[in-house]
Amino acid sequence: MFASGLSEKVGSFLSQQHILKNSNSLDRAFLGFLRENEMFSQDLFRKLPRIEDLSVNTTQINLSKAEMYSLSRAVHSRLKNLELTLGKRSEMKDFLWGTDHSGFSSLESVTLTGALLKDVQSLNEVVKAGRLPQLRKLDMKGNPLTGQLRSLFGGKNSPKFPKLEELNLKNTQLNKDDMQSLGDTVAAGKLPLIKALDLRDNVLSGSIRNLLGSTNHPGFPKLEKLNLQNTHLHQEDVSSLRVSTGNGKLPQLKGLDLRDNNLTGNLKNLLGGADHPGFPCLERLEPWTLSNTLWTWVDAQSLSEAIGAGKLPQLELNQLDLRNNKLTGCLQNFLGDSEHAGFLGLGELNLSYTSLNQEDMARLVEAIRAAKLPQLWQLDLGDNDLSHMENEVEDLVAACDVHCREQIYLNLCGTGLGTEFKRMCEDTYHNVNLNIPEADLREDDLTDE
Repeated sequence: MFASGLSEKVGSFLSQQHILKNSNSLDRAFLGFLRENEMFSQDLFRKLPRIEDLSVNTTQINLSKAEMYSLSRAVHSRLKNLELTLGKRSEMKDFLWGTDHSGFSSLESVTLTGALLKDVQSLNEVVKAGRLPQLRKLDMKGNPLTGQLRSLFGGKNSPKFPKLEELNLKNTQLNKDDMQSLGDTVAAGKLPLIKALDLRDNVLSGSIRNLLGSTNHPGFPKLEKLNLQNTHLHQEDVSSLRVSTGNGKLPQLKGLDLRDNNLTGNLKNLLGGADHPGFPCLERLEPWTLSNTLWTWVDAQSLSEAIGAGKLPQLELNQLDLRNNKLTGCLQNFLGDSEHAGFLGLGELNLSYTSLNQEDMARLVEAIRAAKLPQLWQLDLGDNDLSHMENEVEDLVAACDVHCREQIYLNLCGTGLGTEFKRMCEDTYHNVNLNIPEADLREDDLTDE
């Protein structure tokens, strides 16, 4: 039984706080309101619109088991997206199992925070019981899951996730055993539709082989995006990726993120020798951001040769970020010889803080003049010492002014070039927008003014 005026009170709260967005969203602010006013009950939920999106944080609202059951019964029939943050005294099974209903027939996305081993086991049991038949996205980032993936995926009696397409295990403290469990699950056909796998911010040194398995492992036939950013990859891991692509284990891979790994000398290892088929579907290296990967001239040449040899036929290389790599003397290897077709679709090229020298600048000018970068509209050379290369930079500006198809933005912040150079270029070349902030101008330039 409720106090008189309950519906008016609830309606007033909803109108003021805008809690029910499009009449289908319920979040922790409204749940807190119910607790404070002693209105948390199944009868009240029946008066609310059908809920499709639910966010529950039991670290802020300590729900009892009965209240979790009540909430579960109220939303199970149409719930599509669930964000569940668990406190120490809360258990996921109280919500996902609930009572008096057969499961969540419409639930497509689950984001879980604060999960313990018992919660991982509960998720295993719920999936095994067929209570999440439409689950397409599982986000468990930030949970300490060391050694727990076998509880979720492993074992002969592990459940099948028939429709799961996205799995986020970012920063979950995974180890080799976890990678092995995940690899075994895929090999057993229990993740048949997985398309996106996020493993970033885990220490996976030496574990990629465990994930992709032995020669007989079928691989990930549907996988399109693999995120391995900041996973401390070693040479053997890069070799495992190369072997797997060569054996057809990643046939649909379109996006591969390798940022913040030491790839020194490893791009040649990744892209393989002359007999390696390459990456037939790869469209982007997320988004070809190879910043802070400690490149060498060998890596620059390997990427250039792979593109020239047609090993990346679907590559839409419109943005390439190579900042924070020491590329001194590398641009000749990267831009190729006179027979190299160039990078015909490249629009943005970031070479900031790459220790370029006069030879590199000359190669860049030659590439632009030879129409190897015809679509280039943004070039970042910031934080390279170009103060003694005014002639080379002017040659570059002149080449861009003539050979680039639209106005090009050229960043020269932190290069030591000054006012006279900027004025001369702006007076002579009208297709180039130079960025040299006042703070970067040399003292003699400011004194002259």
